[in-house]
Amino acid sequence: MKKVGAILVSLLSVVLLVACSQQGASKKSPASSSQTTASTEIKKTAASSSEVKEKEKKEEKKEVKKEVKKMDLEAIANGDYSSIAGVWQDDKGNKLVFNDKGLVSQELEGYGASLTDYGTASEGIYGGRDGGFLLEYIPAGVTIGDQVDDQGQVVFKDTSDASKNRLWSGVGIASFGEQGSIYYHVGDE
Repeated sequence: MKKVGAILVSLLSVVLLVACSQQGASKKSPASSSQTTASTEIKKTAASSSEVKEKEKKEEKKEVKKEVKKMDLEAIANGDYSSIAGVWQDDKGNKLVFNDKGLVSQELEGYGASLTDYGTASEGIYGGRDGGFLLEYIPAGVTIGDQVDDQGQVVFKDTSDASKNRLWSGVGIASFGEQGSIYYHVGDE
């Protein structure tokens, strides 16, 4: 408590010295002028130091927000879905919910994912009103090239946000055989 009081008294003294020296600026001697300059420089340094710290804190917060949880494809292929646990939603409002064991649904059931040779994992989902669909697990940073049919027509163009983990679903016989739907993680269970 005494230390805090001493620090406050010291700070108050510095503020008063600076204020008094600024009032008598026209009557200064060269010695008092250098003291005022030193005090002003200390204040500027302290202010710029606190501004730098504040800026660093803001940048750290931005980095935390940008950080994407890594989608662990190997774990998913081994039945551990914890890296994608939570709610995923497409642009039509359809939702898929995962826990650490897989898809959480009364109507749908996954039959195990397997790794692909193009940087994703793929799984068949069975049930529901359509009988099922293909589900592709696409980690952040992975992009899928355009897919064309036998006539050379583009049937899938990856317009998804590759900075985020995504899920692709479609009812075709092969992954990306149609545009399908892209799901993004929107929250926890």
